[in-house]
Amino acid sequence: METTRPPLLNPQHAPGTGGSAPVDLMAVVNVGLTLHDGAGRLVYVNSRFFSEHFPGIASDVPEIQTRQRRGDYWREFHEDFDDTPAYRQLIEDESAGPLPQPVTLRARSGRFYRIEEQGWQGGIASVWTDVSELVGRENALRTAQAELELLNTRLADLALTDALTGLPNRRRFQAALAEARGRVGEGVPDAVGVIDLDFFKAVNDRFGHDAGDAVLVEAAARMARTLRPGDLLARLGGEEFGVLFRSVSLAQGSEAAESLRRILGARPFMVGVAEVELTASIGLAWLSAARSPEDSLRQADMALFKAKDGGRDMIFWDHPGPAAGEAGGTPAAATVPAASVAADLLGDEGLDAARLQQKYQAQGDQHPRFDRAAWRRARAEGRTLDHYWNWVDYCIALAFA
Repeated sequence: METTRPPLLNPQHAPGTGGSAPVDLMAVVNVGLTLHDGAGRLVYVNSRFFSEHFPGIASDVPEIQTRQRRGDYWREFHEDFDDTPAYRQLIEDESAGPLPQPVTLRARSGRFYRIEEQGWQGGIASVWTDVSELVGRENALRTAQAELELLNTRLADLALTDALTGLPNRRRFQAALAEARGRVGEGVPDAVGVIDLDFFKAVNDRFGHDAGDAVLVEAAARMARTLRPGDLLARLGGEEFGVLFRSVSLAQGSEAAESLRRILGARPFMVGVAEVELTASIGLAWLSAARSPEDSLRQADMALFKAKDGGRDMIFWDHPGPAAGEAGGTPAAATVPAASVAADLLGDEGLDAARLQQKYQAQGDQHPRFDRAAWRRARAEGRTLDHYWNWVDYCIALAFA
């Protein structure tokens, strides 16, 4: 059986208002007002506002003539407001009296209304304001803020990503090394590797830098597919890549590095219709709590030099590290620490770099590090004196670091 609802009171001169000027003013402004007396009876409602914004209320007022418990009162507006968390909280409220704080509700028309209440002559004054434009601006600001945060995240990611290969760049790699070093004290044996594509300059010289870039992208993709879960591959610059092997034994680190070396030489790289065969040299070093991540990276770089000096297309460990005694471990190549190499170069004479270079100046085709036959091979492979002196300067820098 349909409930007969009482009609809306005449707003301008409702009982108890006395036709006062403030109340009369509410009839012409775009703000809604309802007044309930101490007994919960509706004594005033701004019909102009509610007729415009809530036609259903204006023509057939829900049980808003009396008001006691909040939940019972606001439940009568279920046809006017969307079932939002804010509205559900209202209809579940068993308290009485005015709302303790303003609430914003979304009407089924799509507009938003802020309702604020306070005590009035023992009853309740309820003020309704259309805040749709304000909510729209707030939503637009939130959307803009979210887009800005996303853009900042993307920019930060770009700052840590190599533009050519999509791999992490040197900055991100160094940050990962610093984080990994913090785990060393917890007994986690992480290792760092430096990978260099052998004679890559010949690819650029023969086919051009665009072709060289394509080869770098393919090399990066091959290694990324071969990488163990949790390990990190980065491009450090040029044809040089860095790899962080997480939680590895000596044998596991050697096997993981060997997988990367094999995948690069497994099949030729296609440059147009030409096939280019490439190999890689890899230097490895353990991360240590006793030295900085940069020093560990330099140790791996020195191991890379020794891999190249040993004939390239090979892996060289800086030193056995914490896992050297493990059963089944792959023996690390015998090495001399970089500091010792630098000390040997400097000797007891305290020579500076210029005098050291003069002391070891090659005579004819005799290289100070290779015998004559090895030096001829080095020249044929493009390992010139400039390359050698770069290595010497690097050792000197380590000694004075």
